[in-house]
Amino acid sequence: MIDSVDSVIKYLNMDHQLDLIFLDIHSIRDSVHQALNNIYKERFLSKTGIEIKSITVNDIAYFFSEDNCTHIRTVDNRDYIIDFKLDELISLLDPSLFFRTNRQLVCKFSSIQKIESYFNCRFIVELSPNWHIQSIVSRERAFDFKSWLDR
Repeated sequence: MIDSVDSVIKYLNMDHQLDLIFLDIHSIRDSVHQALNNIYKERFLSKTGIEIKSITVNDIAYFFSEDNCTHIRTVDNRDYIIDFKLDELISLLDPSLFFRTNRQLVCKFSSIQKIESYFNCRFIVELSPNWHIQSIVSRERAFDFKSWLDR
């Protein structure tokens, strides 16, 4: 997409169009660059009572689903409920940092402490802070998980 915008700018330069049009194209290109650089969420909001807490992605260890709610577990072992389903989160999170291991869990690379082989080509993932449910990478996601770890 950026190449297309750059091609239009070169075309306009070559044809010596009005400077005003050229400036508008530059602002459009800058907007596209900015949009492409900010495609992933940087923070999530959680409401607890009357208080709204902003949690940055840097503070998040993993997301998990429990009791029909999606929770954030922070690196300092606090839980917050957010208004997103795990399916929605996948498109909002940087895939180099986060991976959905199963139906209940999206973990952050830096929160993985240990990985063990498990039967049926699956893995057990030990997270920090610890999660009270055994974190098993589903068989369907095991190959992608290994590729994600080995990037």
